[in-house]
Amino acid sequence: MTLKSFYKIQNQMVDKSWRHHATPPVLPCLGDEFTCIRGTIKYIDLQMQQQAFEVESYQNMQESMKRTNRAAQIGAIIGTLRGQVGLTSMAETKPVLRNANFVNVQIEKEIYRGWVGDCPFQPGDEVIVVAEWQHDHYELYAIAKPDERIICVCPNCFRGRWAYIRYCLPRTVIMIFFALLFFTCLDIYSYGLDAILSLDTRFVENIRDYGIVLGVFGIIGLFIAIKDSFKTKVKIAEQTFKALNLKKISRLDLRKFTNRKCWKLKFQGKYNVNDKKPNISYKIKVDDNNLFYY
Repeated sequence: MTLKSFYKIQNQMVDKSWRHHATPPVLPCLGDEFTCIRGTIKYIDLQMQQQAFEVESYQNMQESMKRTNRAAQIGAIIGTLRGQVGLTSMAETKPVLRNANFVNVQIEKEIYRGWVGDCPFQPGDEVIVVAEWQHDHYELYAIAKPDERIICVCPNCFRGRWAYIRYCLPRTVIMIFFALLFFTCLDIYSYGLDAILSLDTRFVENIRDYGIVLGVFGIIGLFIAIKDSFKTKVKIAEQTFKALNLKKISRLDLRKFTNRKCWKLKFQGKYNVNDKKPNISYKIKVDDNNLFYY
């Protein structure tokens, strides 16, 4: 090994020695508000990994979720509303893994660490770190660059409560609609198409009963999904928005806002697709890069 190679390896080891290793996602403490720290990035380190960010992924929510799933075996509804892919009615189903960055950021003498999506910020950038003191360190939940109005957030934490309800409600209706369509097909097979088109009494009574049952299960699933999410990802999102003094935090959906902003830039001829700026995305949440305008 040459002396030059030795010093190169030594510098790499020194550069990484200040960082903390990745830890599971952590919920903010009950009642505490996030802190905004503004400053210039001295060091920044990203560790790309796959990590789960659903309700079940937070350690202090796991026991509550076990009790809920035992009480109500409607995992498909709950899982879909929470943004998971596939059914969750089976006890062994694992949460969906997302690509995310465990970031260590040093501003002055303090190190902030936590999970975010795509993070294009570099040493020397003037940023705002949104974090909370967690016993012995600052847990980071978002990094914003105020001069460009860009923010990378904890994955799956970009909607306020009303925005999240508006996200869930149409999906509940769509699920009930397709379930009713399935039962209608069964009735067509049983009674014939003419009986369905003429609104035969048997068909009407069946659809009414199916609608009541599915409606009840849909409402229960919606309530459980919203209730659990309000304690985790919605709570993190709203506390982040509040720390940054954003308006109408309960109605804010950063993905919708970013898409509108990108379309506006596109009409102005200023929109370029790259990894350093937020992009238009209509993908499911598991593929979102969690880099937004705000």
